[in-house]
Amino acid sequence: MGQAPYDQAEGLRRLLARGETRIIVFASGCKGSGQTSAILNLGAALSRGGRHVVVLDEAGGRLSLSHALGVDRSRDLVSLARREHALHELLEEHADILRVIPVAHGLRGLSELSSEAVERLAQSLASSPRPIDVLMVDARPGSGVVPICLAAPEVVVVVSNSRSSIKEAYALIKVLSQEYGRHRFHLLVTRAEPGDGETIFANMVEATSRFLQVSLDFMGWVAPDEKVAQSVRTGRTVVEAWPASDCAKAFRGLADVIERWPYPREEEGRMDVFVRRLVYSSRIAAKELSSAST
Repeated sequence: MGQAPYDQAEGLRRLLARGETRIIVFASGCKGSGQTSAILNLGAALSRGGRHVVVLDEAGGRLSLSHALGVDRSRDLVSLARREHALHELLEEHADILRVIPVAHGLRGLSELSSEAVERLAQSLASSPRPIDVLMVDARPGSGVVPICLAAPEVVVVVSNSRSSIKEAYALIKVLSQEYGRHRFHLLVTRAEPGDGETIFANMVEATSRFLQVSLDFMGWVAPDEKVAQSVRTGRTVVEAWPASDCAKAFRGLADVIERWPYPREEEGRMDVFVRRLVYSSRIAAKELSSAST
């Protein structure tokens, strides 16, 4: 009897979502934007709302989700493609029923996969025993984010209230729009006091409308709170540890924003299509990098 409510809710979610996955890349122009902590807490809020959330960790390093949650980084997408690990080994539960999969070597490993390995990876993720409702990608900050941004249907640019973060976020949007034809973005402002988020968004819209042909959507803002940064260090989210706090309420509100987004069109919500696009764009980026270094 205890399992019945979960099964009913799961069936309803699958009916409404039509088996599609929301694939969202979170990107920033520089380190220190609060991107990783935002993903951790937003992912937890979505999970608490009943969604099956998986995070691809491309950021790497000591402040990455993989490091904070003690994820074995050898169990990555490349090891899955090469049959060194099974999908269930990669989908271990971490921090508030959040699942984190490392992306090997900053996408370089993906670009070197054979066609057969790419297809194995695509089909493996697409045939997850429990369908993935939301795939969140924690992209490496800076211009190296391009391949992932080109592969995903939704891109959230994370910016803090610092001048350098705002400047680099604009530069990232400029590169993606002018050089790669990406023209639609969501904007999430972190460490913002009341009113700051709306102001930063308005200024960004003014600048992009004058010089870039892009569409910006204001996703929302999160106030500065040490608990948010602490969540990455401890692997315990504010949604779980301080559910009544303002920051926990903010992340639940952001989760509601995502839930109100239109469902992805058929191909945009398919995991196998995303994987193929990711590998393809990674190969292009690798060739461009190789050409620039010669």
